[in-house]
Amino acid sequence: MRRLGTLPLMYQPGERWLYNVSGDVLGVLVARVTGQSFEAFLRERIFDPLGMKDTGFHVPADKIHRLPPLYAPDPQTGKYPTPTSGTPLSKGWTPRPTRATTAAGPR
Repeated sequence: MRRLGTLPLMYQPGERWLYNVSGDVLGVLVARVTGQSFEAFLRERIFDPLGMKDTGFHVPADKIHRLPPLYAPDPQTGKYPTPTSGTPLSKGWTPRPTRATTAAGPR
């Protein structure tokens, strides 16, 4: 956290937003203040009280069938494959991440 405060901004305020770092900083601060992991804190204080039983940082293997396919554009053409011609990227969501992060995408 100390080192992060010494780094220059990637963008001037109001110019652009970088989501990844803000969520990670929030996770570290929540863990330090509460003594719980970010994931445990969110589950106890937000997800469980609201009945959000399927919300989390990964998809358990026994529930992966409920995740819709995710298709990425072809790097050469920029076109998205049709469901019959492409390979879904959903498999990357099943492993439990090493740390809870709000950054989008599988880790």
